[in-house]
Amino acid sequence: MEHAAFYATRKFYDTALYPHGFHRSGEFTRAESSLLENCGTVISQLKAQRMKPAHPEHHAILAVIDGERRPQTDVERVWHKYEQKCREHKSFLHNALRPAYKICGAKDERFI
Repeated sequence: MEHAAFYATRKFYDTALYPHGFHRSGEFTRAESSLLENCGTVISQLKAQRMKPAHPEHHAILAVIDGERRPQTDVERVWHKYEQKCREHKSFLHNALRPAYKICGAKDERFI
């Protein structure tokens, strides 16, 4: 099984962006949600350098995270999709909190 190197006893949750869970967000399938919950803890620790890579799969996912190679396994594809969704959410939230005249590029708010 290709996922064995990533399984952790603690489930991975992103309560900031997915407060109701990955599977209820509508952005991930049930299989993708299950992979994220089961493998995400190890991947997030690897990414944050709180855990050293112990398997070739760990080195491979770090290369995907760094953009050195394209995702090839299911775990790599799901994590890549998760990171893309996080960037989309953060971009949306960043723009939603800015005044409209700054988003449109106007110099003054009178020109909205």
